[in-house]
Formats: sequence, structure tokens, C-alpha cells
Amino acid sequence: MPPILFCCGSAPPNPGGTGVLLARLLRNLPPDSLVIAHQLRAVTESSTLDLPFPRFAFSFGSSIVWTDRAFRRFPYFAVPFVRRFLKRIIKITRPTQIHIHYPEGIFAVAGYQVCRQLGLPMTLSFDILWEETVPGVHKSLARHYEHHIVRYAFRRFAITEFARDYLEAKHNSTFELLPHTIDPTYLNDLSWRPLSNSPSVVHFAGSVYPRMNLDSLLRLIEASRLTRHSIRLDMCTHFRFEDRDVDISYRYLPQQELINAQRHADILFLPQAFTSDAPMMIRNNLPTKLMDYLVSGRPILIHSPSDSYLNYLARREGFALIVERPDPFELAVAIDKLLRDHNLQRQLVANAFRFAETRRSDRWANYFYDAITVADRNNRPEPIALAPWSMP
Repeated sequence: MPPILFCCGSAPPNPGGTGVLLARLLRNLPPDSLVIAHQLRAVTESSTLDLPFPRFAFSFGSSIVWTDRAFRRFPYFAVPFVRRFLKRIIKITRPTQIHIHYPEGIFAVAGYQVCRQLGLPMTLSFDILWEETVPGVHKSLARHYEHHIVRYAFRRFAITEFARDYLEAKHNSTFELLPHTIDPTYLNDLSWRPLSNSPSVVHFAGSVYPRMNLDSLLRLIEASRLTRHSIRLDMCTHFRFEDRDVDISYRYLPQQELINAQRHADILFLPQAFTSDAPMMIRNNLPTKLMDYLVSGRPILIHSPSDSYLNYLARREGFALIVERPDPFELAVAIDKLLRDHNLQRQLVANAFRFAETRRSDRWANYFYDAITVADRNNRPEPIALAPWSMP
């Protein structure tokens, strides 16, 4: 069977959220099933995220810096260059359809236009909302193209049930769930045990952004002063906080060492912003880091707005203690409760393991591949002519 051209801005082994999400899902597919086209980016990790598929990286002058600047500042200028890049790949690899994985509006638009020009079937997945989460000229790109791309695709996927329902209502089109998944090898040895760290370790891993989680992490620092326990904050991030009177350790670990650190923490902290310029992103998306937390065998403490999908899922599945008001004292009470109540810890961890089994990457990969390979070859779209700088 001919390969599918998989278009995405950030592909494994890039260690960002999209790279991790795609690595876990796609590594379960046959090596000859995909050809990946992506933006040239710096890679800091490869051993756990690399994939066996042929890869083609787009760049301006082989420069990561200039490519990133052009994509951020001049997306309309970049689209026709990426379109020609995709056509060259199609000429070499002869795929019979294209799958577009957002986020990256430039690749989404260029892939869609190539499908229109060549009469190729197209499928589409979102791991974050588009128009609702991008600023400036990128929002203009989304307004011009998002609806056309969604309506053209014959199968569409969203990362959460909230995002699925929102996109279905917005575009009057059917979406299917394609969630974050977990490598099944992490499900082989799941256990909980009480710990006796002194001071007690509250762990956070991931990037820190004002629009995503910064205000909640600052409340965690304040809460650590208010608890009845001695607390050490284990921050596995490049970000540095200004507080000097709080016990904080900073480190940035490779994946396997990070998993080990999480298994030896007393509490795993998962924050989302209460004050954000992208509230739709907070409400509809899910932090990638949750998947690692679920299989750590440690209790999870979530600090997120009450209308977020993260809170909804945690309440539905019972895998975390939730603090949904921006109150450092309430957060401190929750930390104390988790540290002293081993029965609650055991219950949360058992529920986390049970939910993790429903997100096995091998099962979701089979579902995804079956879904995107059912194009009706006798009902291919009619090719149309597009000018080099054309709109839809």
C-alpha cells in the first residue's frame, strides 16, 4: 500500500508536546506506512522519540533560526514555499493521500492546497485549537483557511472530548477522538507504595508559560510556605523562579530519569493557568505530562479552573485531587491532605492505572490507521488550479 504523507510542523524526535504525542502514537505503525514532512527544528532528544519513517525537513537556507522567524512573522509568505516542498516529496514518494496534523498553520494550509491541486484525499487532526489560540497574522491565516480545511477532510480528529464537541459545533462537521496515549511498556509494572521523603517532594515537570500555567505555579510556591509539612519543590524545567526563601531544586532530565524522579516524589503537581490570554486552550486541551503522571504510581494534585477539560476528566476518572480555585491556602490544605492520607493516595493511584489502560498507544494507533486508510479511491476530489499566492 502506498504511504501516507504526514504533514506536521513539529515531528519526533523534537521533544515538545506534539513530538511526544506523535512518537507514542505513530511508532506503532508499519515503517512503510508514512512519510513525514515537517519544519526543520533543533533536536535535543532522540533515543525515546525517534520514528522509523522517512522524514523530509523544510527550511529556508538550512537555517533553523531564519525558518522559525519566517514562520512566526510571515506565514502567508511561507505557505507557497512549503507547498512546493510538499509537491517535491509527493513526486519522490508517490503517496495517495495526505494527513495534516495541527499545530502548524503553514503546513496545514500548504498541505490542504496541495490536496486541492492534485485531487488527493486528506485527513486532519488537531492536538490544540487553531484560531482560538494563535495571535496576530496567524489568527488571520486560521480565519481564512480553517473552515475550508476542516470541510475538505474526509476524517477529522480532536485531542479531547471538549475540543471535539467545540469543533463539531463550530464547523458543522463530524470529529472523532484521538487522545493523548501511553506507551504500553509503561503499563507492565504498576504499583503504589508509601514514601517517607524528608522534606516531602512536590514534583512538577514541563515548560512554564504565562498563558498555560505560570500563575498556578506561583501559587504552589506560596502554598509551600503555608503547609504543615516541610516541602521541597522539585522543578524539572528550564524556567527559574525568583523566590529565594523556598526550598526549590531545579533540574532538566532525560525521559527515563524523569520517570524515575516522578516515581520517587510524594506528589505530582499538574497546573493550568487561571489567568490566561488563551482561555479556550485551557478549557479544551490536556497537558501532555498527565500521561507520564498516570503511570508513576504517585498521587496527582491538579490545580486548574473548574471548567477545564483536565478537571472534568480527573473528576470523571477519579485519578487526582483537584483544587479549582486560585487560592494558595486551599492548595496548601490539599497538599497536607494528600501527604497524610495514604488511603486516598492508594485510591487515586489505582484509578490512574485503570484509566491509563484505556489510553494504550498500540490500540489507538490501530484505530487511527484504520480510520485514515479508508478513503474511497473511486471518489477522489477533482483537482483545481491555484495561483501561487492564492486564497481558498
